[in-house]
Amino acid sequence: MDKNYIGYYGAFLMFQESSYHFKFIEVLNTRVEHSVPLFTYNFLTKLIYANTKYPNELKINYLHYPMPLTAELEQSRDQMSNSLVIFFVAIAFSLIPANFVTIIVKEKLNNSKHLMRVSGISIAAYWIINYLFELVKYYFTCGICILLLLGFDFYKEYLYIFYLIYGPAMVASTYLLSFLFSTESGAQNGIILLNFLLGALGSTVILLLRMMDNVKQVAKIIQYIISLLPSFCFNFGYSMILNKIMILIADYDNWYLLDDDIILKKFNLLLGPIIY
Repeated sequence: MDKNYIGYYGAFLMFQESSYHFKFIEVLNTRVEHSVPLFTYNFLTKLIYANTKYPNELKINYLHYPMPLTAELEQSRDQMSNSLVIFFVAIAFSLIPANFVTIIVKEKLNNSKHLMRVSGISIAAYWIINYLFELVKYYFTCGICILLLLGFDFYKEYLYIFYLIYGPAMVASTYLLSFLFSTESGAQNGIILLNFLLGALGSTVILLLRMMDNVKQVAKIIQYIISLLPSFCFNFGYSMILNKIMILIADYDNWYLLDDDIILKKFNLLLGPIIY
């Protein structure tokens, strides 16, 4: 294990060798691309050439074709990849509200908001200006995240809808939650924890529970309650876009007769998170 075997194609162990009967085992280094056909071809060629009277008249055709992945394996691979993408995207989008809440709580603690009100700034102007400024920061920061998803081919149709409407809802809900905290650090940690647990983990757990017949209805009820948090709606909507086949199997008996793209276009699956 201490050696670098990148340049080695393989080895063979000969058990039995007679005139026309050979028994052997090949040990192949699969880290070397095409090691299976190259090493096997050269090994068989040397073996047969050494045991024939007319080696120059001998021609060997060797065909190596690996079996393709089954539909079930491909679906499992895609679901695992999608789950990881959703999880890391959820973490990124969980950190953004924490940046918004710290300023609001800090101004409440040092009485700078009260000073602005005494100076003649109305309470409506204070919240509206803060709100618009946070939206500018959100669309810039999350726009970079969307471009990264697009660059790595994980951007899916209708994701732009969630990108556009998540910002206003998330900023407003963060402002409401800011009144629950009395310290700046507590607000930041609380918002991160809340959005991570219910947004990142909650969307994955609800999706899995909806696949189980005995808890499907309970999962839907919990889903409607947690949907009051915008981060959950965003991550669950993105999860349904990526793993829509799982939702179709869970909600429709004759799902294989349906066109899932048409169902998405009718917003049968996405309308709930969008409204929330």
